[in-house]
This record gives sequence, structure tokens and C-alpha cells, in this order.
Amino acid sequence: MVTKYAASHLQVSADAVKLDRFSVVVADRDHLNPDFVPDWDYFTDLRVSVDVDVDLGRCINDSGLRYDSILGVSVTWHATGSGLRGASDVLDVVGGQNSIQLDLPGAMLGGQLVLDVFLTAKFPQGFANPLAARRPGSILWTDRRTVRLEGDGSRFPMSPISFKESGIAGGLTAAWALIFDSTELYDSGLGSTRLYLNTDHPKVEALLNAPDVESETIARVLHADVNRAMVLQALGSEDLELEEDYPGESLGELLVLAMNRNFPDVSVEQVRAMLATRPGEFEAVIQARGGFLL
Repeated sequence: MVTKYAASHLQVSADAVKLDRFSVVVADRDHLNPDFVPDWDYFTDLRVSVDVDVDLGRCINDSGLRYDSILGVSVTWHATGSGLRGASDVLDVVGGQNSIQLDLPGAMLGGQLVLDVFLTAKFPQGFANPLAARRPGSILWTDRRTVRLEGDGSRFPMSPISFKESGIAGGLTAAWALIFDSTELYDSGLGSTRLYLNTDHPKVEALLNAPDVESETIARVLHADVNRAMVLQALGSEDLELEEDYPGESLGELLVLAMNRNFPDVSVEQVRAMLATRPGEFEAVIQARGGFLL
């Protein structure tokens, strides 16, 4: 949806820029112009691809900028479930198609993914019109797309909390903890499982409030660690049956999905035996399946 807002400078006509193609790739499945991505979870990274068709000459003329000004195109993202946000690089605009890709770690997402596409005056070189934008980065056009990643229930809701104040993990400076309030396989897995992020930990605080280059690595470690915790929970459940048809979004279904994702076509007993007799190999498989540091 093209967004209109009050501006103190000239903007470009709505039909001078077109969001030509918008897709979200999840587990090698390409969803074109999606409102909802049904096969996403916190273990699954996303790739967002945006193609913007720009009539460059018309945009320069509409904006009142001098002919040699450089325009920029970029995409920002905001995940409502985690509160995290980020942005692509600002690319120099060319006439015709301009393509942007964003790779987003699943552990940083949740709720709805809000994507804003911006056309900006990246480097205004002069002004053919006194009402032209004068500041680099001034917005000339924007379009917003919203993609729902989760259903009405929250998959692994995340709660920032002080471990010291709450007493989680004895108040130690752990980075996070995946807590299962119930071990009943037919109970709601979404309602009884919560990921607590320790706001006392400096790396977590940065991840939540000021994501930087290192935060992406932290998010991937979190992704892999939650994956490992799910497998260990599955192995500790004596009643878990991989062939059982558990209710949708129940704890049993989530644990079966975790086992099948990490150890496809392997029985629970075989995985338990691997953990007991070849723990190093078990950990290596978990690292590979969870995308540790990848």
C-alpha cells in the first residue's frame, strides 16, 4: 500500500514508482505478495525480495531535484512479535528495475513482519525547484507491506525480563531460557512454552534495543540453542510417539516437528542412544540442523 504523509518538500507521483514484485522465501518455498506465511517458525529464516520499478527521469522531474541528483531505494523491517527492527543498505536507483534482498534470522522475528520500501533523495546535487528536498535521505515515496508470520496464538512468545529480579536460573547472567510450563503432550505448546530473554545480559540488551552487526550472530546462536532445547525436551518425554497425530500446535506436535527436523527418519530411541554413547556426534548434528553460526 502506497503511504501518503505530509511533507515539506515535493514528492514523486504515485505511478512513477511501482513495487513490481514482492516475495518471501521460506524453506525454499517462494510466497508471492503474501499476507500470511503459514510454514514459518522461529527456527526458519526468511528471505525477502523486493523489485521496485522506477521511472527515474520522471522521479527527478517530479521531485524538483537537479538532473544529476542520486536517488536511493531501501527496505526497513519491523517484527511486532519481537520488537526488533532493521534495514537494508540504501542502493543507488537506476531507471527500471531495482532489486533488494533481506535475509532475516527466524529468531529475530515473530508476530507480523512490517516492511516499508522507501525512495529517497540519497544525494541531492541541486534544486530545479525551490520546494525540492534539500536533506539527504528525504523521503520521496514509500510503500508498506505487512506479512503475518503467526496465527492467533504466539509460537514461542518471547518475554524480555531481568533474571536477577525474577529469579530465573538463580539470577545468573544467562542470556536466555526456554521454559516449559507443562510437559503434557496434548496441552497447548504455544500457551505453555515461553522464551525468556535476560535483559541483564549486555548482548541481549543490545539485541533488543540497538541491534548491530554482532546482534545477527547472537540471534543465530539463540536460534540454534532453542532448537537444541526443543530436541532435549523431546528426548526427555518418555511418552512421545513420532507417529502419533497430536493436536495442532500442541506440545506433542511441536516436539515431533523438532525431532523430524533434526533427525529425520530416526526413532526417538536411536537418538537417545546417540546422545548416551556418542554425545559429540549428537551435538554436531544439532549444530548443523540448527544453523549454528551459519
